[in-house]
Amino acid sequence: MSYVFVVDTDRHPLNPVHPGRARILLSSGKAAVLKRYPFTIVLKTSVEQPLLTPLRLKLDPGSNTTGIALVNDQSGKEHPMQEHNQPHHPTSLKGRPHSVI
Repeated sequence: MSYVFVVDTDRHPLNPVHPGRARILLSSGKAAVLKRYPFTIVLKTSVEQPLLTPLRLKLDPGSNTTGIALVNDQSGKEHPMQEHNQPHHPTSLKGRPHSVI
């Protein structure tokens, strides 16, 4: 499940929220859409002292795509908060000479 990124009025990043919570904030007029990809909302109020949890960026280089995930370090579980698969450029991989040791 992908979470929704949140920034306050001063464009300071806050903790990502569940999509249901983001929908409530949007429908009640407390937030607006900032970007569609990655989906990010901007709050209409500023947050004085936000409590931020540390997130870790994990990369998984595969043969056809590279997986990118944000993982919450505080929970101790490897549940990704945001996932993305970046395909490799096919012309950059084809026709390359393999190095022989």
